[in-house]
Amino acid sequence: MLTTSGILIGSILLLIALYSFMDGYNFTRTATSTTASVIDIISEIDNDGNLQYIPIFKFTTNNGDTYTFKGMDTCDHYWQIGEETVVVYDPHSPTRAKIASLTGTYGTAVILLFCASPFLIYTCLHVLNLA
Repeated sequence: MLTTSGILIGSILLLIALYSFMDGYNFTRTATSTTASVIDIISEIDNDGNLQYIPIFKFTTNNGDTYTFKGMDTCDHYWQIGEETVVVYDPHSPTRAKIASLTGTYGTAVILLFCASPFLIYTCLHVLNLA
């Protein structure tokens, strides 16, 4: 029973991770990169009562239009106002922008793969009679 549920849970997480990875890959293949600046940092309290900091980035597209977007929230002042970073955006929908980094583009896929790994490894070891 544990092997069957391990395969099921691990496979579902792996499929979602692969979908998320492919979504990020396809996005970066067609996206345009530019430099963005932190223009503001919003402080919010999350559901657990912890203070979170959310950077607001501003960038200009190749045709001169200016857009802003929220970055990922952090529990410390990782970003400073005026700091610059590279972002990628969809040229057909510039409001769809991400920080050009592993976590910014593939963060969800990495986390899901990390969560799926114990289930899949245990299941493989069990099937091979090594567990």
